[in-house]
Amino acid sequence: MRCIYCYEDPILNGSHCLPKAKISKEYIDKAFEIIAEKKKEGLCSKTIALYGGEPFLANNYDMICYITKKGKELGFSFSVISNGYDIDKYLDFLKDNKIFSFQITLDGISDIQNTRKPHWKNKDSFEKITSNIDHLLKLGFYVVIRINLDYYTLSRIDQLLLFFKERGWYNYENFEAYYALLRKDVVAKDETYKVVKKRLSQVELFKAYYRHKEEGRLDQKIKCQDYGTYRFLKSLITGHILPYKGSFCGSQTGNIIFDPLGDLYSCWDVVGIPEYSIGKYMPTLEFDKIKFKKWFYSDLSESFKCSNCKYVLTCGGGCIIASLRDIGTIQFGNCNNYPKLFNNMVKVIYDECVKNSMENE
Repeated sequence: MRCIYCYEDPILNGSHCLPKAKISKEYIDKAFEIIAEKKKEGLCSKTIALYGGEPFLANNYDMICYITKKGKELGFSFSVISNGYDIDKYLDFLKDNKIFSFQITLDGISDIQNTRKPHWKNKDSFEKITSNIDHLLKLGFYVVIRINLDYYTLSRIDQLLLFFKERGWYNYENFEAYYALLRKDVVAKDETYKVVKKRLSQVELFKAYYRHKEEGRLDQKIKCQDYGTYRFLKSLITGHILPYKGSFCGSQTGNIIFDPLGDLYSCWDVVGIPEYSIGKYMPTLEFDKIKFKKWFYSDLSESFKCSNCKYVLTCGGGCIIASLRDIGTIQFGNCNNYPKLFNNMVKVIYDECVKNSMENE
């Protein structure tokens, strides 16, 4: 695929980890040797994530089979971030290996998808991808559709939601989709064909989602990316344990990514950019102590902004790579206007849980 907003542009434009780099069996063996050791120590989750590039390319078939065999021997399942295009080449394999779940991106109906996520040789990738999603759902695999939204795609979201309904996807228990914020400018279809400078904000996305929900435009299977804020506030109402956050995501709590060249990273967004590598796994496991500490031992209290913010344990300090994009350094405090998101969510929870119960008394 040639996605026009790909966050891996730095890799495509000059890093040492070239886009066609392919992991070898020797490197896979070494990665699983490390994973097996960490599993014995109780330091692994039960799921291994596969992503790229595109893990399920047709010419990756042998490698996917090999990785699956190694993972199954250790009792792991797999989550896959895929473009969905070559899934049909794997259907017989998948029938015998029901240990996968998939996230596939659809940003809109065919004209939007084919423009924003074009395939290098097939102008109509939308039809092939959606057909493959049909196959996955029928085989019982859990499929999550990520919908990357900006002002333009949000204005046409009803067309995509109608497509889901007409395709029968809402009838599957193993189907889910969610609104997500597109974090990169793309060329908009307006009369000037220029980049629209103002980006959709997280708060605007959130408001649009709940407006659509109130208007009855959303099936219950459609969710919204909100960084766990709804779950936190709902816990206050239900009396469940509050899911406080001391960090924003797994890149700060132990996420380890193996690249094809023997390097280790903690964040998806910087794989292939050597200065953000936290170590190597070939020929032996070796961490860069300074970089490792920077990612895994940074503390929210180091940020004056965060340590003085009443929302810090629900926000987690924000995406530290977003701070890299915005101000050129990795640090806490890039919270994407989280207080406003939180306060808007309070209104939603009040309407759902408090106001409605009072009206029904």
